[in-house]
Amino acid sequence: MEPLQLAERITKNPLINVSFNGWTDPFPSGGNQSHASGIESFEVYVHEVVPPNGTLSSIVFSKKVNNAESSISLNFTSDLPKLYCITLETKDFANNVQRARRFVLYDNFSSLNTSYKNLFQITSASSAEPYAWQNHHSDVCLDWKGYFYNTFFRDNELLNSIQPDRLIEVDSIYDQTEGVLPVSGTPNIAGILGFVFHWTRHRQFHENTTGSDIVPNFENQQFCKALDMEDGDTFYMQIEALDVVNNSLGSNRTLFIDRTAPQIVNINLLKNGVTQLFVYDSTDLSGMILFFKTYDSHSGIRNMKWSFGKSDTREELLNGTLGAKYVNEVNGLI
Repeated sequence: MEPLQLAERITKNPLINVSFNGWTDPFPSGGNQSHASGIESFEVYVHEVVPPNGTLSSIVFSKKVNNAESSISLNFTSDLPKLYCITLETKDFANNVQRARRFVLYDNFSSLNTSYKNLFQITSASSAEPYAWQNHHSDVCLDWKGYFYNTFFRDNELLNSIQPDRLIEVDSIYDQTEGVLPVSGTPNIAGILGFVFHWTRHRQFHENTTGSDIVPNFENQQFCKALDMEDGDTFYMQIEALDVVNNSLGSNRTLFIDRTAPQIVNINLLKNGVTQLFVYDSTDLSGMILFFKTYDSHSGIRNMKWSFGKSDTREELLNGTLGAKYVNEVNGLI
């Protein structure tokens, strides 16, 4: 069983119960129970773990109890989040000792934040319209490097590897080498231990479809997902960050799908209200208007680039770009 039992390892409650049931004083091989002196006492030491190098402070609390007791209570009241090293020393009547240690993170103050910079983007989308429209049906990809952070853990690297106590030696089998808050450190990004990708697809005349995925390799802070999509679909997506104290914060993005090219239904020269595609000479051309119609059923027209030239010599005479004009609805007509 656990040599040092703690009610919680990561907590917002400053009151922690420490138990140390199950300790025995074994007798030597070939001997009998009378050759074992028996457990005399238990003593608990508490240090603070000092960032960023994971060194231990001097002892901030200690308490010794006899073998009839198997637990003590600790009060971790603090104005700031702190990582504590709790060491148990078990001693027999022959003055042999064995030690075990575990770590407790107390944090009732820190919170998650997002950067004011635009660091969360749908990188699979077109960059022309600030990453809002995707003009293909391949994977949706997102990138949020440096966007989420826990301010305290960004500035105080409490989750780095923890140094051994040179004065109170602990055998490795009794040290916290795995599980929650191991001595090797806890992989994190400014206190964040993972991300979840949530999405909802809206398709006209269909019910919304939703899903969630835990982001693998969370330290990369990017994720791609193959989603069933059609032109005209809208995806509402969220990346949710989860930190070491189970704070959560989500940020949303909306993606529109459109890989259908705009349509040009006709193109003509217009003179005196009459359309014609023949020109007598350059003087005749000067009085004409280039006329065309175009539309796009999903994202709409952003701009129109045009050119006018001679087909035989491929000489370009004129070119330009027109921005789309949007007309407000008036009396039911557009």
